[in-house]
Amino acid sequence: MLARLIHNIYFKKTYFYAVVGIDFLFVLLFAFVYADLLPWVHDKPALRFNIVRDGSIFDEPVTDYLHCFYFSMVTQMTVGFGDIIPASEPARLVVSLQAAFGYFYLAVLVSVLVGRVFSSKRIKSLMDYPHSNN
Repeated sequence: MLARLIHNIYFKKTYFYAVVGIDFLFVLLFAFVYADLLPWVHDKPALRFNIVRDGSIFDEPVTDYLHCFYFSMVTQMTVGFGDIIPASEPARLVVSLQAAFGYFYLAVLVSVLVGRVFSSKRIKSLMDYPHSNN
């Protein structure tokens, strides 16, 4: 029965593309905040590297968009490698908000998908499928 249930679950590709697109849009938005907005407000870079190489700490500010995008993606997906860290109090606040948004977005996404699966007529008919008494 589980195989039939999984086989008959139907999601439109457009839903998937919309979910990924919205998530990517927020990653880009936060990358812009880290690269441009916070340094403009606080007069110093929002992020800095935190890498140890050959016994010394590489502790330079992050100023390019690529690293800000990388940091934003890692934060949004709540991975948090620690190779780039916030360098100011406003940046720490924004990073905390983005991590919370990542958790919230994932929770809403999962609940909507699960709700769609178990509320569909196709799934209800599969759940009512007669069981064998062997």
